[in-house]
Amino acid sequence: MLYAATHPVKKSNIATREEFHALLRFAENGCASTPRLITCARNRVSEGTDPLGMVGGYVRILIMTKLPGENLCNIFWGLSRTERDFVRQRFKSALR
Repeated sequence: MLYAATHPVKKSNIATREEFHALLRFAENGCASTPRLITCARNRVSEGTDPLGMVGGYVRILIMTKLPGENLCNIFWGLSRTERDFVRQRFKSALR
């Protein structure tokens, strides 16, 4: 655990990579209810980039559009089981 906290990573976080690929997939499938990826940048953190950044570490920046409405993460577990299942099905359809 100490090693991970004191040494730079060699690639971006798995969640960031999955989000990047999901945005590409949603766009390919013409999904209108997800953000559009505008651009992506990835690089190593260099000296002076960020006082809290780990020099030599990995940074990936995703720039995407913002959608109107409420973030699903904020309301999902408050939905009924039927509503959650409907959302899940729509995501499955969009990812195909």
